[in-house]
Amino acid sequence: MNRLYAQARSGTLPDDFDDWALCDAHGWTVAHEAARFGHLPPDFDQWELADGYKGRTVAHVAVRWGTLTPDFDQWGLVDNDGDPVAHVAARWGCLP
Repeated sequence: MNRLYAQARSGTLPDDFDDWALCDAHGWTVAHEAARFGHLPPDFDQWELADGYKGRTVAHVAVRWGTLTPDFDQWGLVDNDGDPVAHVAARWGCLP
């Protein structure tokens, strides 16, 4: 797992990588790690993957770190606290 997270952080996952839901014991997925560092592919479509801690989706992480794709349209995804992605975006000043 650590190797995959390192590759997700550095943007060096293979071009054909598709195991975005692989996760650690806390539900933090490879997709969450890639989203945090801005290395999701342009055609990424698994925004609803949620971690096992607070239910934060990949979209919640991406919006927090400013790495959402320009065509993102799933603003209603909610975490375990009931916060939709749109509210997180508004909080961080990054609504389109």
